[in-house]
Amino acid sequence: MLHQTETTTEDHKTRLKGFFDGLDREIEDAVEDHGNGLRRFFSGLSPVAKYAKRAQEKLDRIAATKFSVFEYFRERETDLSRIFADLLDPAGRHGQGERFLRLFLVGIHRSLDETLRREFPLSDIHQAKVHLEYPTDKLRRIDIVLEMPNNHWVGIENKPRAEEQEDQVKDYLKFLQDKVRHSGDGTAWMLYWSGDASSPKTLPDDTDEKKHCLTVPYQETDNESPSLENWVRQCWEQCEADRVRWLLRDLLEYISEGRFI
Repeated sequence: MLHQTETTTEDHKTRLKGFFDGLDREIEDAVEDHGNGLRRFFSGLSPVAKYAKRAQEKLDRIAATKFSVFEYFRERETDLSRIFADLLDPAGRHGQGERFLRLFLVGIHRSLDETLRREFPLSDIHQAKVHLEYPTDKLRRIDIVLEMPNNHWVGIENKPRAEEQEDQVKDYLKFLQDKVRHSGDGTAWMLYWSGDASSPKTLPDDTDEKKHCLTVPYQETDNESPSLENWVRQCWEQCEADRVRWLLRDLLEYISEGRFI
C-alpha cells in the first residue's frame, strides 16, 4: 500500500512538471510571437511616420504651426503688461480703435451686481487714455491705469506669477480714490489679473471699497465669467487686421496652455 502511494505521488510530480514545462514553452512562444508582432507593427509605422514628418514640414513652410512670438523672449510681468496695455488703448497700434477695450470692460460690467454696474465706466470709451507703469504718491507704480472720461479710474495689477507686495492693492486703490476726490465726482477701481485665479491678499478693510477690487483670472473658468483668456479670444474673433490676429492667436495659446506660470 505504501509503495502504491509513493508511486502515485511520483506520477503526480511527473505530470505537474510536464504541465509547467509545457506552460513555460507556451509562454516563451507567446512572448516571441508578441515581440515579432510588435516589431512588424513598428516597422510598418516607420514609413507612415516619415510621411507624417514630411507633411508637417510642408505645412510649416506655409503655416508655421509651431511658431509663436512668445517663444523668443523670457516673458516678464512688464513685457506682458506692455502688450495688454497696447491692446486696451483705443489709440493703440492694433488699429482696432476702442473695440478691444470695450470688449474687456463689458466683460467686467456683466459680472457686477446691479448697483456696481451703474457706477462702472462704459460711456465714451473712445476717449480713454491708457497709462503704463503709472507712478503713485508712494514711489510705486501701477502696472496699467485706464483713465476714463468723467473722472473714472481703473487700475490694473498684473500678477501672472509674482507675489503681492505689502499693502499693494489697498494702496493702489486709495491712491486712485484720492485722485477722484481731488477732481470731484467719479469712481476708482482696481482689477487684479491673477495667474492662479487667487484674489489679492492686500484688500481694503472697508466692505464697500472691497467691491471695487475685482479679481480677473488669466485662464477662463467658464465662457461667461471675465478672464484674460475669454477677452483675448473675443479680440481674436473680432479683430479685422490679420497681423494683429496672429499676435492674438499666439497670446491666446500662451494663456490657455498656462505658459505664463
